[in-house]
Amino acid sequence: MHRLAHLVAASLLTLSTLTAATALAQEKVEAEPEDSDSSSDDEEKRKKRLARLGSGRVNHPEPIGEGFAVDALADRAMEVHPLLVAQESKRFFAEMRKNEADWAFFPKFEVTSALTVVPNAPDPDAVNNAGSAFQQYIELDIGPLSTTSLRVLLPIYTFGKVSTARDLAQLGIDQADLEMKKERVKIAAQIREAYYGLQLGKMIMAIMNDGREVIKDEIAAQNEAREFGDEDVDVVELRKLQIFDAELDARMVDTERLVKLTRKALAILVQMEPDAFDVPRFDEDIDPNEFPDLETCQRLTRENRPDIVLLNKAVAARQLQVDLAESNFYPDVFAAFDLSYSYSTADPPFQTGTTAAGEEIELAPLFDPYNFTRFGFILGLRLKIDPANRYWKMEQAEAQLAETRALQDAALKGIELAVEKRWTETQDLLSKVQIHERRLKAAERWRNQVGIAFQSGGAELKDMIDPLKAFYEARLLLLQARYEYRVSMAKLSQEAGVEDLEAIVSNLNPESPEGDAGE
Repeated sequence: MHRLAHLVAASLLTLSTLTAATALAQEKVEAEPEDSDSSSDDEEKRKKRLARLGSGRVNHPEPIGEGFAVDALADRAMEVHPLLVAQESKRFFAEMRKNEADWAFFPKFEVTSALTVVPNAPDPDAVNNAGSAFQQYIELDIGPLSTTSLRVLLPIYTFGKVSTARDLAQLGIDQADLEMKKERVKIAAQIREAYYGLQLGKMIMAIMNDGREVIKDEIAAQNEAREFGDEDVDVVELRKLQIFDAELDARMVDTERLVKLTRKALAILVQMEPDAFDVPRFDEDIDPNEFPDLETCQRLTRENRPDIVLLNKAVAARQLQVDLAESNFYPDVFAAFDLSYSYSTADPPFQTGTTAAGEEIELAPLFDPYNFTRFGFILGLRLKIDPANRYWKMEQAEAQLAETRALQDAALKGIELAVEKRWTETQDLLSKVQIHERRLKAAERWRNQVGIAFQSGGAELKDMIDPLKAFYEARLLLLQARYEYRVSMAKLSQEAGVEDLEAIVSNLNPESPEGDAGE
């Protein structure tokens, strides 16, 4: 905005130079005899040029591409801007975290498989004697053993741990959505500022181009008069005109550079080539009815600004963390199902028994440790007993909750003040627009009155200089005021957390009368 303000100031200086140069050129007209044909022709040309310049019409440059409305460019940016694509990825990550939390009460499956070797039919001494078993390994009197076990674990009741985790995961999705909205609002404000800046720059270029044509025509006319030996041509004044012409050219170079950079910035925002689009003429109609009152603006801010909603979500998240810390004092109730399967080609260890007569005999094993299938159900409790640390963690969570609530109160007051400040500045700019509209109307009446007198012979060409200067100064100042108002409205929209505050206010007041700002 500072560069554009400098551009408008430079344009005002150039217009002052233009009017002074035109006044100098009129001295030659007044010095020439009225019955001279060449003088009459030159005077008629100057009248036509001044009539066009005095009419306030501007020759707008031809568009270099398709003209886009600001809303169309904003919609395109919302689809392709890299920062928004990154936010989409963050939201997808949050969704996956939510899915993970939603599956907490579903059964968990754990499968374990192992392959080893065991002694083949070890005798009882080998079972109880590691040395004997080792001897069988040395002699390779062994066989393979394969075991597989399946455990299914199902949470029954966790005293709020799972539900709290789900709520926290949902807050993560909400946070991603709010960050997305915050980025969208920011990009929308940037697009509008660049868009209006590009429109303003093109308007100023068009006005300055008209001025350049007037000066260059005067220089050409005086050079032609010198070539035909006209002694009334003042060489000093001609040189001044040439200096003014060079100064105007330099201003145009600065203006074109600024317009080019603004176009490049807008192209980056909307992910298009700079020469692939253009903007229409600057919309100078401003409806005061679309300016919201402070109460409406504050209400929209409380409802829509992502920062405020994020603060509310942060407090809710801190409260959930306190609840989670409290639930850690309670056990988890779970159910489990175990299924085990084992197979081996090795013979199981035999068992010995003693008869009533005292004789040792071999008995079939009561349990085959190598080949079996078994299953069972379990209902249990799991509790980590660490009351001191759990208590301190709960106190930490409560302290963070209190901190977040205090920060929320401070932030809400700061946001409310920032919105009121921006609203007041925008209201002042709207008042300036209306003031400059009155100034332009007065300057236009003055210009028209002198123009009518000039056409009827009641005024000379030099009498049009001051009205023209006043008209174009008022025209540029009004353009600047309207640009600053629109940019401030875009920033007020950003403060309120919406993309287009004027559209929302217009929808809230669908029967409001059309603005009279441009009349």
